[in-house]
Amino acid sequence: AYSICVLVKDTLFGIRDRLGMRPLCVGQIAGPNGKNTYVLSSESCALTTIGATLIRDVLPGEIVRLDKNGLSSSLGLSPQKLTKSAFCVFEYVYFARPDSVINN
Repeated sequence: AYSICVLVKDTLFGIRDRLGMRPLCVGQIAGPNGKNTYVLSSESCALTTIGATLIRDVLPGEIVRLDKNGLSSSLGLSPQKLTKSAFCVFEYVYFARPDSVINN
């Protein structure tokens, strides 16, 4: 189970495991130049803290790319192999704040 954020030069990748056990969401915030910028977070409440708005959850098995061209994504596995999901109950009970939105 994992959700990973990787920064490579000017590109940020967000990767969620194929079962979607750990949450990862995409938000949007106004940048210093007035242009909207995308951000990644494990909880939606963190987006609110920095003044960003929740766009959506990263899907199980999805790879999200954030760069100067905006947001793009692809599925790391074929959609046929992503029919099963398994959410970690500890995310809801112990880890997540009550004001977080996880998996919509």
